[in-house]
Amino acid sequence: MNKPITLEDLSQLKARGIINEAEFERRKKLLYQQAMRRADQLRTAKSGVVYILLAAFLGALGLHNFYARRPVRGFIQLFLSLISWLFMFLPLLFVCLWIYLEIMFTRRDGRGQPFRGSPAVIWLLRFGLTLYLAFALLNLQNSGELIFSEQFLNGNF
Repeated sequence: MNKPITLEDLSQLKARGIINEAEFERRKKLLYQQAMRRADQLRTAKSGVVYILLAAFLGALGLHNFYARRPVRGFIQLFLSLISWLFMFLPLLFVCLWIYLEIMFTRRDGRGQPFRGSPAVIWLLRFGLTLYLAFALLNLQNSGELIFSEQFLNGNF
């Protein structure tokens, strides 16, 4: 696999006479443009940590998708959350599942740029959120059984 050409490599090619002055200047300009493009991508890359925290706390409003440059998804999630009371909150349950899947599997923003930030921290947030949801669901199940058994013992059906 070829390694990327640097300005030093171009200077050596010019010194050896492999490329002329015009070719050197053309390639130098291309290198500069590529470096500026990469710098712009790094500057505008969205944080994966912020994305996950927005999804975890304000996900039903779709704010994490607005942050990640996915406004259509954000509007759909917001709309489904706002009308969920009309349909016994079933759309909200769908949105919550959708948000969880986005947290677990989304690695890039709406422009296709990878999220910036420490992959270890992002992984820990995902893992911690999964543990929290698992314990919350177990607690919800256990509390439901407890309420049912108390009602049964008291004769309140």
